[in-house]
Amino acid sequence: MAPYPTQDLFGNKVYRPMQVDVDEPTLQKIATTTHARYFRATDTPTLKEIYAEIDRTEKTEFEAPEYLDYRELYPWLVWPALALVLVEIGLGETLLRKLP
Repeated sequence: MAPYPTQDLFGNKVYRPMQVDVDEPTLQKIATTTHARYFRATDTPTLKEIYAEIDRTEKTEFEAPEYLDYRELYPWLVWPALALVLVEIGLGETLLRKLP
């Protein structure tokens, strides 16, 4: 039995135990063919032991991707420019009207 996410009548996410069929001989054969190891955890202590074993054997360096965090600064120029255009239109129709 393994917890499987489902939705109840109200749309909430709940976990219900469902029967899980695992084809262990095939998984072991795949592990043997690919020169890997097959682990099966049936409870929490076994899972902790498996993680400890993986931690002891896995020594691959991992380089995390770097992300550039930036902020757009154009609004600081767009809003004053828009205000100046509106002022120019307003004054061009009133006090600073252009005569033909």
